Parts: sequence; C-alpha cells; structure tokens
Amino acid sequence: MSEDIFPELVPTLRRRTVRWFSILAGIALLAALTIGMVGAVYQLMSVRRDRNAYPPPGRLVDVGGYRLHAQVSGEGTPTVILEAGLASTSVDWSRVADALAEETRVFRYDRAGLGWSDAATTPTTPDTMIRDIDAVLDALGIEGPYVFVGHSMGGHLARLFQARHPEQVHGMVLVDAAHEHLSEALPLESQQRRNRMKHMARVLGVVSHLGMARVGLRIFGERLDLPISSLDARDQAVQKSFYATPKFMIATANELDILNEMGRQVDATRGEAWAFPLAIVTPGLRETVPDWSEYQRDLATLSTDSAYLVAEESGHYVQLDRPDLVVEAVTNIVKKIREANAFSNANRAAPQVDSSNRPPGIRVKRIWGIAQKQDTPDK
Repeated sequence: MSEDIFPELVPTLRRRTVRWFSILAGIALLAALTIGMVGAVYQLMSVRRDRNAYPPPGRLVDVGGYRLHAQVSGEGTPTVILEAGLASTSVDWSRVADALAEETRVFRYDRAGLGWSDAATTPTTPDTMIRDIDAVLDALGIEGPYVFVGHSMGGHLARLFQARHPEQVHGMVLVDAAHEHLSEALPLESQQRRNRMKHMARVLGVVSHLGMARVGLRIFGERLDLPISSLDARDQAVQKSFYATPKFMIATANELDILNEMGRQVDATRGEAWAFPLAIVTPGLRETVPDWSEYQRDLATLSTDSAYLVAEESGHYVQLDRPDLVVEAVTNIVKKIREANAFSNANRAAPQVDSSNRPPGIRVKRIWGIAQKQDTPDK
C-alpha cells in the first residue's frame, strides 16, 4: 500500500529496516558474546574452586601424553582391580574399596577424561584403554595375581584384560556387567536413545566450556536420575563437579562411540571356559532391558567355577546399593585364591622322597604337601 502511495519513500524505509535489523543483530551478538564470556569465566572459576575443594586422593600417573588418576589402598595379594562402568569414576567404588582394603590390596583408577584423570590425547579405543591400565599398573609396580572386578562396561574391559594377561588374572567379579551380544539385541528405540545420548554428550562437551552444563546441573540436578544418591554428601558433590567438565562429556561420547566395537572384541575372546573363580553379581531390579537375566546367566558360563548372586532391591549400580554383596563376592574369591596358592606352595616345598632308597616296610602318604611316615604291619 505505502509503495503505491509514497513510492519515493520505499528506498528510505528499506534502508531503515536493514539498519534496525543490523542494530538488533549486533545487540544480540554482543549479548551472546557477553553471556559467553561471563559463562567461560564462571566455568574457569568453578573448575579452579573444585580442584581446591576436591583434590585427587590418589596419584596422577603419566601414561604417555596425559595423566590418569589411580588410588591404591590396603596390602596383600591378590590385588583387586576395580573397573568402573561407562562414564563412571573411581568414586563409584568408594563404598566397596574401603572394606576390601581391610582384606587385601585394592587398585582403582579413572579412565582418560573421567574423574581426576586428564583427557586423552589419542583416539579412544578398547586397545588404548587396556594399554592405559597396563601403563598405570607398571608405573606403580603393581604385579599380579589380580582379581578383576568390572561393573557394566567395565566387565568388557575385565575380559579384554584377562585375554591379554591370562596368567595374571586369577579371579573375576562381574557386577551387572555388559554382555557382548546385548547391543545388537537392544530394541531400536534403545539404540536410538543411546545415539541421542552420544550426540548430546558431544554438544555438552562444547557448551560446558561456557558453564552451561554446570548451570543445568544446578537447575535440573534434582530432577535428573543420577546414580549418586547412595554416596555421602561429599562424594555426591565430587561426582557433580566431574559431570560439569568438558572432558567428562567428551569422554562419555567417546566411550559410547566404541561400545559396540568393544562388544565385538570381547566376543572374539570367548573360548574354553576359565578354570579360575568367577562371580556374577546382578541386581534384582533390572526390568528395563529385555532378557537381561538370561544374559547375566550366560556370563556365569564363562568359568567352570562360577557363582551367581542376585542383589535384591538393587538397581544397576550394585556397588552403591548393595556394597556388602560385592565385598562378599570379591572377598570369597580372594580367600579362594589364597587357599589354592597355599596348597600349591606347600606341594612345591615338600621334600621329595627317593623311592629307590626307601627302607622296606615304609610307605609315604602326602597330605597338603607334607610327607608323613606310616609304619606298615609286618606280614
């Protein structure tokens, strides 16, 4: 209408419209930059505060370009290795590690990008994960035998580590561990949800530099179903401080990205059943995944010496909901290994009898490696 009545005003109106849009766009950009700068400063200050408030309780070990946090407690053999699940940290084992340390030496650590560990400088693969475990154990001088305890995805790593070091792993406990065929059996909706989680983690890995993940945790933290409610207040705060970092989100996305490949590699290691003791600890409250209990029972067939334990009223994080049951399962295997080693050592230490020079009327009976003489009746 105005173009027909006032055609000479059209160029002016267009220039003014473009000018106002440019001004508004500039204001929006300036506001975004300001918010971004404020968020980045807030994130840096928060990270510094968290580092001071929650220093690493263990050691930071250089594994070649980045450092992994490792914590060792207790004394004795075999050494118990605690491997956390996907996107989880050594804090998840706090209710288990202290109790086990009263019995033997306990090793727990944080994978690259998780917990107190640095972000990885190389691509994350199942092989680099096993290499990192080897590097930390070697650096700390922790030799076998080992009892490997793996939760969820940590069960995959336990089995891959055993395949690489069969002579060092003398026992294993799988705590609601992942099965190598589970991913391919998941419903399409579950697979799509996992992909969405992976993409969301990558996005959060970027925006968390601006403090957005931290702000989101503050606002929506109570509504999120975070697996930390069983931890004490300090450990809950520690875990939340990890969730708000870019390295944590990127590490989570990387682990989700290789989960299927890890399952395929684990499947390739399956052969004859192990002879060492194995315990499967599975939760009583696990109805969201179809045929979960069948997969758990199949894991029990990995060894000819296995126990199957159900943690009633526990969810996926059995080590948090029922730490007593996990401690019992691990302790039983530790004692079993010690008894077997004592029997073997006694046999090796027992004196050998030269049967060619044995006096007549004497026979030798061996009980737990100790040669005892018995007189035979005269014929």
